[in-house]
Amino acid sequence: MAYRQPQNLQVIRPVQVLPETIDDFFTALNDEDLAGVVRGFASDAVINDQMQELSGIEEIIGWAEQDIIGFHVRAAILDTRLRPSGAIVSAKITGDFNAPGLPEPLIMLFYFVLSDNLIDQLIILRSGV
Repeated sequence: MAYRQPQNLQVIRPVQVLPETIDDFFTALNDEDLAGVVRGFASDAVINDQMQELSGIEEIIGWAEQDIIGFHVRAAILDTRLRPSGAIVSAKITGDFNAPGLPEPLIMLFYFVLSDNLIDQLIILRSGV
């Protein structure tokens, strides 16, 4: 599955080719495909989303269902930095979430760590840019 940029969001800079698992994560996120969002995670994966820690696939499914699909989150990838164990992805985020006090545009950093081509760890932080 090749990542497709949401039509209403524009890429600012060209991006590097992402590992397939990460590419599939963003494609599923933008398609509101719950199964696709969680498919690439290891069963014992850990996510830290803005200081909220989730551990294991059941908690990750709940997070994806409520915080990703539930708020119709979209991500337009702005930049990628490939790392030996994964990638750091900068993305403009939109959705139906309550955003008072959040910057516009909302830029988030996704720090992916892969193991055996599965997402073992994902840390999501608001960019300081």
